[in-house]
Amino acid sequence: MSAFSGPAGNVRAVARSVLESVVNRPFKPRDRILRATSLDGAAFVADPRFRLTHPAHGRDHMTYSCCEDEHGRLWARASLFDAGQWSTEITDGRRWHSVAPLGLRHLMSPSWSGARLYGIGIDVDDVSRPVCFARGASGWPDREVAQHFETAAGGLGPQDLWVVASPGGQTAFGTITAPRGSSVHRWISTDRATWAYAGEAVQAQNDDAFLSDPCVVRTPDGWRMFLRAGRTPVLGARIRSAVASDPAAWRLEDGDRISPGGRWASHGVGFPFARVDEAGWELYYTGFWGACRASQDVARRWSLAEAVS
Repeated sequence: MSAFSGPAGNVRAVARSVLESVVNRPFKPRDRILRATSLDGAAFVADPRFRLTHPAHGRDHMTYSCCEDEHGRLWARASLFDAGQWSTEITDGRRWHSVAPLGLRHLMSPSWSGARLYGIGIDVDDVSRPVCFARGASGWPDREVAQHFETAAGGLGPQDLWVVASPGGQTAFGTITAPRGSSVHRWISTDRATWAYAGEAVQAQNDDAFLSDPCVVRTPDGWRMFLRAGRTPVLGARIRSAVASDPAAWRLEDGDRISPGGRWASHGVGFPFARVDEAGWELYYTGFWGACRASQDVARRWSLAEAVS
């Protein structure tokens, strides 16, 4: 498998900061998509050559969240700061597009299931909700398909979203945050429009009070989930995994799949996306900020914010 190796010259979208590429070190605190590979899905080795960032060099930007469509093409999202606010652009590996034509300011946690793109949409009024878009004639998602997610206790719905085909229909996984942490929950649907709440899927354990960003992969033995885990939502976050014989009963595996550290993931990792074939596993994930002087101030601000929350 090769990174962004789908049809029609996807490498054009893998533009990286020119200065960062020349000297191979971060100049600004940014989220960047990184890549690791594994033969068994447990022990991953980082690819030091791969970094995916939005090609905008003149604006602040953060690049994170990968997913794969039904044609095997990788997609990614980025947040860009312009005119005093952040907004989302997504790429199919060839070009970047704003999500504004979809009626959104942000599209968080995108995931494809068949020819439909799911995620958490945030509109211009900062109202968030699960969303789904079907492909138009151009092949780009442009037609919204109405969704209804039953809420959990307290009226809480998913804060991120991952949708997979499962026996009898489809299963969606998403994060629900409680006062002292977060965990991954499950919804089921037979019509891809109405989703019944099906309870907690993966519960936080020991020091990992915060679990989020689920990505679920079908394997010959069942299912494997990759997710962000940590004592706090961001600082020091790692990527762990859970396994299941069916999408309803999950068991966290021991150890970390990816730990923070190094030049490009100095303060944490998250937003995993995994895929597997006969050659092994690829894991795309976000490295938080990068080891540069300005990142120290960002870490201090996050530390204060997470201590208050």
